This record gives sequence, structure tokens and C-alpha cells, in this order.
Amino acid sequence: MLFVRDLSVEYPEIGRTTYAVNDVSLDVPAGSVVGLVGESGSGKSTLTLAILGLTRGRGRIAAGNIEFDGENLLELSEDAWREIRGGQIGLVPQNPRGALDPAERIGMQIEEYYLAHRDATTAEANARALELLTLVGINDPERRLRAFPHELSGGMAQRVLIAMALSCSPKLLIADEPTSGLDVTIQAEVLDDMRRSVEAVGSSLLVITQDLGIVANYCDRVYIMHAGEIAEEAPVERFFENATHPATIALLAAQDQHYEHERVRLRGLPVNTRNLPSGCYLHRRCQFADHAAGCHDVRPPLTDVLPDHRVRCHRFREVPELAGRRADVGTPAESAAPPHARGAAPTNGALLSVEGLVKHFPIPGSDAYVQACQDVSFDVKPGETLGVVGESGSGKTTLGRCVLRLLEPTGGRVVFDGRDLHELSKGELRQLRKDMQIVYQEPFDSLNPLLSVGRQIREPLKLHSDLSRSERRERVHELLGLVGLPKAVADAVPQGLSPGTLQRCSIARAIAPNPKLIVLDEPTSALPPEAEADIIRLLNDLQERLGLSYIFISHDLALVREFCNRVVVMYLSQIVEIGTQEELFARPRHPYSRALLASVLEPNPRAKRDVGARAERLEGEIPSPIDLPSGCYLASRCHFVRDRCRSEPQELYPLVPGHDVRCWRVSENDLTEAEIEESRRRVAASANPDAG
Repeated sequence: MLFVRDLSVEYPEIGRTTYAVNDVSLDVPAGSVVGLVGESGSGKSTLTLAILGLTRGRGRIAAGNIEFDGENLLELSEDAWREIRGGQIGLVPQNPRGALDPAERIGMQIEEYYLAHRDATTAEANARALELLTLVGINDPERRLRAFPHELSGGMAQRVLIAMALSCSPKLLIADEPTSGLDVTIQAEVLDDMRRSVEAVGSSLLVITQDLGIVANYCDRVYIMHAGEIAEEAPVERFFENATHPATIALLAAQDQHYEHERVRLRGLPVNTRNLPSGCYLHRRCQFADHAAGCHDVRPPLTDVLPDHRVRCHRFREVPELAGRRADVGTPAESAAPPHARGAAPTNGALLSVEGLVKHFPIPGSDAYVQACQDVSFDVKPGETLGVVGESGSGKTTLGRCVLRLLEPTGGRVVFDGRDLHELSKGELRQLRKDMQIVYQEPFDSLNPLLSVGRQIREPLKLHSDLSRSERRERVHELLGLVGLPKAVADAVPQGLSPGTLQRCSIARAIAPNPKLIVLDEPTSALPPEAEADIIRLLNDLQERLGLSYIFISHDLALVREFCNRVVVMYLSQIVEIGTQEELFARPRHPYSRALLASVLEPNPRAKRDVGARAERLEGEIPSPIDLPSGCYLASRCHFVRDRCRSEPQELYPLVPGHDVRCWRVSENDLTEAEIEESRRRVAASANPDAG
């Protein structure tokens, strides 16, 4: 379906040229799913633009050939391109905010896209838009059709783009990080739907991602890009069993706790494609680079490792560490916890106690309000990491900000270090701020782009310490050292620094006043996998050295399992389950918790999720937070619902010491394993009727 050969794309600039794509060859057969993986700046998105004919005016195709469905795309006129782009080749871009028109309603944008490529009436286009919004898991789709992009969350905006790209049933769908803003349950459903559409109509799917779990579960073949070139390519199962390139092994080790070669790590920052080195582009970061082997002087060719498996490396035959092997860990059920998962939580008294927290957001011009947090209670002990997980809109971020009193709770109590925050004056609360800090999700937005990093780290020192100016400057250098950065970063401005470096700067600013508690609000979600792994190692190290307590808000359940002592699961403003990491991941009891865990994509083809393993998949409409039901909030989506669930509100039930569940049927010991197995069979049969 797609045939790319020896493609090179350049971006001419004054005095230099950026070589974004170098000599890339790639095939996407009809009916297949191909994964394209690489760190930020590796050339994945530029390759996508070239395939879609969108490099004109900015870059130029210096060499190579691109064929789609037997037609040479490089010879097309712009009018011919408009027929193919969108109609036959669909694109799901990575940035929904930049792809949607902020001045036009969502429904109109989907309808315009559909009508541009299909002979249909406006009514048919509207019905198609409604059908697609339902397909990609948007609740209250009729209302969302009338909404503007700024009224949607990032995850919802991404789902709109997926719906738009699928509307014309294209022969080739290019998905550029298509689920990066989605919750794990919606991610699994959307990927399932995209894969099924490929199989049903014989179309093809090119998935551009950094998530090897997606590759392992959905792709047939994978290409690894590094510095604009293909570093390794192989069928998926062979790739995960025998990864060979140092960049590939480092990527696997960053995402898979069971991977054997954790000691293979890359040094320094990613290669700058404006100034490519001679020889192997990775040699400055590779611990195995050797002058004698030609790593510094000769660019390695793609060489066969095994039949249909090629790698670009001089030393893969002679270095034992590059004979990549994944540990034989079997299925997820046989390996419930990674090797370095956190142990039990500390047993000393609580540093933070949250009791019956309520937060409502009034809707202007109406008596209605959004219920963001409802009767939330938990505690955090000194030195503990408490994970908070749940889908977008569950109340995780609102909870974190209410704990710090960045938002005023509507009701309930927050007691920190023995002091009720609601009873404190503004001056007393300001003094207490040094003990309670936050690290935000997006490092680019949390730092002032006009001020130096050092000045921004000095700010809390100026507010909360008696240090002199010279002492504050020395303290900034000390803090940068604690987070693994050189002193020179103090004089840099955020622009030009990598996301991982910026997040380290944010952490340095948070620990500057010696806090006792830090709220980590999705601190790694904007980072590539290797930078994410580095940040988690840093946070672990700081916790041990400084005795910090963390509230870790995340949608990455694999990360929560590795990093947290206890876990809170939230759904539509409520805590539905809370327990130790070991207990909750080994024996999740609430149907929503089970659905979350069943949606996790393991970076291991042998542990690939099948339909039967997705028995916990949630279906049906998500209730609106403006009009929540009187009974269980999950009742409309739960396979195990009974009449009592729909009518009676539920309380957290202590299942075992330290493990509480908000579910009538679990509390009454009414949900049996036989019933769960029957649900598995029903879901499997509904997804595959021919299997009986």
C-alpha cells in the first residue's frame, strides 16, 4: 500500500541545512499495521509530512521515492494531492489544539471534512459525525457536536481528530501519536477499533509512537528511527525477542521493567540533526562506540541480523550486551509485579489527612455545577508515595490542587502536619507553602520563558529563607546538582532546553524550600520514555535523600505500580478503590479498577491482550459530572450491575485492612469468579460472533 525508498528530506536554513530524514526505506503492506518508533527529533513526523506531501515550502525531498497504491506521490499536482490527502490517506495528528479550528464548532469541522471527500448530504454528514464521536468514546456526543475546541479536554480533542480521520474510511491511516492524550481505557478501545477497521476493509495503518506497548499489541512490523535514519527494523515478535541496536535496547529498558539489559543506557542529549556527527550518529552517546570498529568515522549500513531483521550498528556481532534478550516473564498474571516495585507504605502517623473533601465548580448563568470531588478521604504518611489514578475528568488534578489550597474546597477538611488548612490565615498559609510544593504536568508552561532557570529557582529561596544573595546563588547550583544538571543551566532560559531538562529544573524549584510533601501532577506525561525513566529514578533518589512524601497523579498504571506504595483509584469525582500497590495490582476488586488494569498494554507480544482478557472493558455512556446518577456512577457501564447499584449510593467498604472498595456487590461478597468468567465469554462472543 505504501512504498518508501531511500527517502531524504532536508530543511535549508541560512548557513546550514537540517537533515531531518536520511536514506529511509519503509513498507506498509495492505491490511497490515506498521509501527514507527523513535525519540523526539528522530524524524518520525517529518517522514509523515513527506508521505502526505506537506513538506513543500518548508523542506525539500532531496532524494528517494514514495509510492501509494501503485502511484508515485512525488509526481502529483496539488489538486491530485487534495483528492488523496484525507480521502485515501487519513492523518491523526499529535497536537489537537493546533489541528482544530478554534472558531468553529466540532460538528461543523467533522462534517466539512467528510463532505470534502464524500458525495453526501449535510444530514448524512451530521449523522456520520454523531456516529464517530460515539465510536471514539466521547460522552454526550450530541452536546459535543455543538461545542468549540476550547470547551473540550485535550483527550476529547484528540478523539475528535481520530473520528475525523476515520470518517472517510481511508485506505491508509497515519496515526501520529494518536493516543498520547487519551486515558488507558479509551486508548485500548480506539486502538482496537482502528485495528478492526484495518482488518475489515483491507486498509493499512502506520502508527507513529514512542509507546512500545502499542507496538507489541497492535503492530505487525516495527521500524526504529534515530537521528533521521532507520536504526533497526524487524517483525514485531522478533524485534522484542532480539532487539540489537543500542538505542533500541535503551528504549526497551526504559519501558519494560523485565528487560534484562537495564545497564545499556545512552549518555547525554539526543543528536542535533543540524550538526550530525561523522560515523555512527549515536557514537557520542553509546557506551560501546569504538574507533577501531569505525563507529566514529564510518556510517554503518543496515545489516542483516536475522532474515527480515536489520540493524544499523558496527558492533552488534561482537558486543554481548547488544544481543538483546527479553527476560522470559510469561504472561502478566504470572508476573504481577515488576522486579523493583515499591514495598509496603511506612506505618508512622499521617503527614496529610484529607477528610470528606468536596469540590464543585458552578456553571455561569445556571444553578448547576460540575461535581469534581465528592467525599474524598485518604492520608499520606511521611516518606510515602501515594498514587492517584483515573480517567480524564475523574477529579485527580482538582484533588491535588485542593490539597494544596490552590483551589478552595467546597467542603471537607485538609489537615497537613497537624494543622487544618481551612483555619489558617493567608499569612499562615503563605508560611506553610514552603512545606507543600507542586510539579506540574507540562514543564514548558510551568516555567517563565523570559527568565533564567537560576532566577526561577531562587524565587522560593527568596520567599522562604534568610539566605543572602550569594548564598542563594550557591544554593541554586547545589539544587541543580541534586537533580543531575550542571551549574551552567542556571544561566539558560527555558527555550532550547529539552523537556527532561526542564522538568528537572521544575523539580529543583520544588525542592528548593525543603518541603515535606510534593504533589506530582502527571510529571512525566510530556516526556519521552528514556527521560521519563530518568525522572522517576531522580524522584526515588530525592525521596530517599530528603525524606519527601509524594502524591503522584498519573494515568500510567505501569509507572504507578513501579513508583507508589499505595494507590487511590478515582472515577467521576469519587474514590472507588484504595489499597497497597501489591494488593490492588494483584487483586483489583472494583469493576472500574479491573477495567483500568485490563487496558494496560505490556511491551511484550507474548503478553498481548486478547478479547477474552478484556472482559472488564467498559461500555455504554459515561455520566455527565453535571448530572450524576443517584446510585453507583459506574452502573451505566458495568457488566455486573444490579438494581440496587442503580438506586443506592455506596460507601467505601473495608475489604481487608488497608484495602477499601466502593461497590455493593464486592462488599456483600456477591461478585463471583464464575460471573467474571461469564462476562469474559460474553465480551469475547460480542467482539467475535463467528467464534461462537
